[in-house]
Amino acid sequence: MATLENIRKRGPLVAVIIGFALLAFILGDLLNSGSNLFGGDQFRIAEIDDVTIDYREYEQRVLEATEGFKQQYGLRSVDDRQKEEIKRQVWEELVDGIILGAQFEEIGLKVESEELFDLVQGRNIDPMIRQIPAFMNQATGMFDPSMVVYFLKNMQKDETGRSKASWLDLERKIKQKRLNNKYLNLILKGMYITKSQAETSYKERNYTVDFNYVSKKYSEVSDSSIVISDSDIKNYYSAHKDDFEQDASRDIAYVTFDIVPSAKDSTYTLEWIQKSIEDFKSVEDNKQFVNFNSDVPF
Repeated sequence: MATLENIRKRGPLVAVIIGFALLAFILGDLLNSGSNLFGGDQFRIAEIDDVTIDYREYEQRVLEATEGFKQQYGLRSVDDRQKEEIKRQVWEELVDGIILGAQFEEIGLKVESEELFDLVQGRNIDPMIRQIPAFMNQATGMFDPSMVVYFLKNMQKDETGRSKASWLDLERKIKQKRLNNKYLNLILKGMYITKSQAETSYKERNYTVDFNYVSKKYSEVSDSSIVISDSDIKNYYSAHKDDFEQDASRDIAYVTFDIVPSAKDSTYTLEWIQKSIEDFKSVEDNKQFVNFNSDVPF
């Protein structure tokens, strides 16, 4: 009881020491994991196929797409619905670029400069270009290729750089769309079914056969009538090794011990705290005192 009474009397000082120890522990953990607090991990919003999407990159793409949208449609600002639609499109572009981009690179799929020129100024103008009001004839309300040429010739005169950024964003979208269409067409062409395959499929679904058969249970066959040699087993195993593969594993035996303080440990700790309190009262440098007496730096 006397011991508990002493602890109560010195409660505030004990709380101070414990508080210092906890603070030092927390700060030490934060400093050791500085990559999460001060590094770039906090900007990571997604990881797709081992490729990280950075929040700053995403925001920059959204900003470029927003400026491009305003430039193309002659707007000063965009409403909330348009903002959400732009963000959705940018996100889908980033995801598609990662997932499909690896496939495009692997098979050598790309859009040549001549092909891109044809999509924006040639004979096969992409619908995205045709739908932009800035490229429409004001008199007829129809798409006018000369307006595209006029825009490109005067693009560099925009000192803000918004016109160029808008055009580059548009080109990137058209290029990505073209790549996606190429990839889809490759898949569709690769799924071609020959006439022979179609006939076989039709027969399998529509032809029927009537036949008689006799069944015999395994239990009716005597074990002694079947002789399997060691060579038969070995040959079967060699021919079906894949059926017997197993994941590597280990058997581990271990014991656990609960680490709890003994009565002697508690007494020693209490005495140390009481002594440290007196020492703490007289020190001038609290940080140095904690660093000297604590396992965790201040």
